[in-house]
Amino acid sequence: MPTLRIEKGEGAGRTFAIESQAVIGRDPKTDLPISDEKASRQHARVVREGDGFFLEDLDSKNGTSLNGRKVQGRVPIVPGDHIRIGMTWIQFGVEEYKGPLDGILSDYRVEGTVDQGALGNAYVARQLSLDRVVALRILPPNLVRANPEMREAFLRQLVGLASLDHENVTKLLDFGMDESVLYFTTEHVEGVTLAEYLDPDAPLDIETALLLGLAVAQALAHAHSREVLHGSVTLANVLVGERRIVLTNFAMARILADGTRTGMGAEGLLAEVDYLAPEQLDGGAIDHRADIFSLGVILYRLLAGKFPFRESTVYDSISKRMGGAAKPVDQIRPEIPPQVAAIVKRCLEKNLDARYQKAADLVNDLRKVHAQHKALALQGRAHRILFGLRNEFYYLLDWAPFRWVFFPFLAILLLIAIRFSLF
Repeated sequence: MPTLRIEKGEGAGRTFAIESQAVIGRDPKTDLPISDEKASRQHARVVREGDGFFLEDLDSKNGTSLNGRKVQGRVPIVPGDHIRIGMTWIQFGVEEYKGPLDGILSDYRVEGTVDQGALGNAYVARQLSLDRVVALRILPPNLVRANPEMREAFLRQLVGLASLDHENVTKLLDFGMDESVLYFTTEHVEGVTLAEYLDPDAPLDIETALLLGLAVAQALAHAHSREVLHGSVTLANVLVGERRIVLTNFAMARILADGTRTGMGAEGLLAEVDYLAPEQLDGGAIDHRADIFSLGVILYRLLAGKFPFRESTVYDSISKRMGGAAKPVDQIRPEIPPQVAAIVKRCLEKNLDARYQKAADLVNDLRKVHAQHKALALQGRAHRILFGLRNEFYYLLDWAPFRWVFFPFLAILLLIAIRFSLF
């Protein structure tokens, strides 16, 4: 059942299940009362209409935001969306599954929730028959029933995903469907997303950035060699584990591209617009080079500490993307080697023919520059050590007690050498 859950603000953790509608406001008689000085008595409403839900602002004084954008009139809302009223954040979601899942999913027991989003929920679950922990993704039933094209896209993508077997890709383990449920499981990788791994607005050291970029490039090269595209290569879809870096959510990303991105508008693109290639924004056909562009965005963020095309609004970000090239990353951070900057620039080429044509070529170039950078770093470290030893020796020579011992000792050694050379 759809729910509204207060994520931040007074009353955080409270959840309200929605039947047909839910009114949010400061009035205690509303369905979801909130204690926020910026909230009106009856501030906003979530209402069911057919198989979907919509959010509308009830002429409030301070307005309502959905995913960072002010609500004008009535707008569609999907699981995972965030409503903001004053300093109160409310997530629209679906009620979590508890215990073994009914029917087709009875072999799985949910042990934790990873996220709730527009394309369903992700869980950490245990497959009872094999006693193993897996990552389980379930698409929303209303989305499945209303969109037969999505079912077909889902199954087509999963057939391709079954062929992927690479250390930098989460392996598909199982999938299934009935009239109202689509699900799949992959291996569960302990770790954090690359978005969580990074410090806000701070770059990584060059070697770490190259290693992370290389891991994602290797994942894409493997997938592309089997004609599997990703379609949403983002920081949130890269997991950094203790021993592995993996690219996740291949199936969900391509279903989004094939089934629901059309007609989403700026609100739906808000979370992804930083990574989208120009051809994706044009709404035309895409190929593997769109994945390479998105990886270029990630490399830029890792090295520069900022996104190459981000502006204050989605519209301005898109205009900058379509209008020209990003500022060279080595102009933002001069210590970045020109060879590394050239790789990032080539990934971000608006002209498809000027961009890397194969992820495998990108892998080769990243390996070369990483080896060169590592060799230079080792050479620099050796120079620093030798320079430090030289300074220490000069310091000792200036130290009087050392001179009183060192020079007489050196003279004795010379006398011994002369004596033995004469006999």
